[in-house]
Amino acid sequence: MSTSRRGLSEEEKRLRTIEFYNKSNSFFTVKDLIKWLPKTKGIVTQSVEETIKSLIDDDLIRSEKIGTTNIIWSFRSDQSNKTLKDFEKLKTEVKAPRCSNSELDQIVSRLESDRSKSDERQDNLREIKMLKRDINEIKLKLQQFRKSDPTLIKDKIKLCNNYKQGLEIWTDNLMNLMSYCKAIYHLTKTDFCNQFDLPLDFDDNI
Repeated sequence: MSTSRRGLSEEEKRLRTIEFYNKSNSFFTVKDLIKWLPKTKGIVTQSVEETIKSLIDDDLIRSEKIGTTNIIWSFRSDQSNKTLKDFEKLKTEVKAPRCSNSELDQIVSRLESDRSKSDERQDNLREIKMLKRDINEIKLKLQQFRKSDPTLIKDKIKLCNNYKQGLEIWTDNLMNLMSYCKAIYHLTKTDFCNQFDLPLDFDDNI
């Protein structure tokens, strides 16, 4: 006799939804999420809206109405801010005389989990900064290699192009997102950059 598959717990649904956002690094409507979360993360259709609402209530994902449509997204910085809020809450609860040890243990456990995610985000940011630094250094050194061994020059140029291609992909993704918001929601470039905390010249010098 075959046994039925165990359904996902609420926490598993929440974690898978956050993983979906971190991997896609994009924005969606509720209709989009009802379509994609069951396909990509195995979350049953009937529980998608409830899972999204719980994450919004906990400030792990964000929702904003643009026109008549609710846009839902999550950036790693939002999760980091949530960790800071939890930390402040922890300090308050530690001072509260009615805060039990078991409650403190749960809070500490949650913060440790959030911290590991925050550390991963910081590692990614450091890697991006290092890539930008390496590209600038390679550009400066290319002139010095022009009179050197042709094979070495070719390797350096290839490495530089690989780094540059990576940055171009990220920039293209942001440009596509900006074009979509401009066409659907009539956002200007300035509004778009302000909305997503981007510098106005993010697409320059790539």
